[in-house]
Amino acid sequence: MLPKSFQTKIVKAAKKSEEKVLWIFLNNYQTGKVINPPKNISIDGSPFQKMVLEEVCKIPYGETRSYSEIALAIDKPRAVRAVASAIAKNKLLIVIPCHRVIRSDGKIGKYRGGEKLKEQLLVIEKQNLQKK
Repeated sequence: MLPKSFQTKIVKAAKKSEEKVLWIFLNNYQTGKVINPPKNISIDGSPFQKMVLEEVCKIPYGETRSYSEIALAIDKPRAVRAVASAIAKNKLLIVIPCHRVIRSDGKIGKYRGGEKLKEQLLVIEKQNLQKK
């Protein structure tokens, strides 16, 4: 279960008009009722950051991609570090599922919410998929 304080941080990072939708999403995400983030959530950042985060949103629930795969997908194969930096600036954790991005060697990698939480989120997603 996601700590309420953590959920509050995520919701506060969004625009006021999106708060209610995000609360509903976060509550349903934990139980596997909702597996895709809400549509039309505002993504802040530079054009490059937006491009990276939009690509991250395409990663299916329960799956992972490497930073290198994201870089390739946006046609910037040499920008792996820039991709990692853009992902690290994501304030809408879980909503923009940056926890699904891992290192090329299969290791979990860093996460703004902590590596332990990142691992827990990936486990939750796999367990919820197995229930279906």
